[in-house]
Amino acid sequence: MPKFKDKLSQMHSFSNNVLNPFTVDIISNTEALVCGSKGIIEYSDSTVKINCGEITVIFQGNDININSLSSEEIIIKGQLIRIDFINY
Repeated sequence: MPKFKDKLSQMHSFSNNVLNPFTVDIISNTEALVCGSKGIIEYSDSTVKINCGEITVIFQGNDININSLSSEEIIIKGQLIRIDFINY
């Protein structure tokens, strides 16, 4: 049976993501749009890591580039092979 402390921790994590929402729209295997990010952690031609609060979104593939970057959205283009969502 889960402890109350564990349940409370899960609820807190969920509420933080609701208060700081982000979206990832996959247009195809060649383009993705991220809205609501807090910045770029890592960028190379094979990997882009984006800070989305408690979650890091990692795009991996070939010839990846950031096509557009603004305070509201990031557009990533290239051959997207893998997308991971890491919760810290």
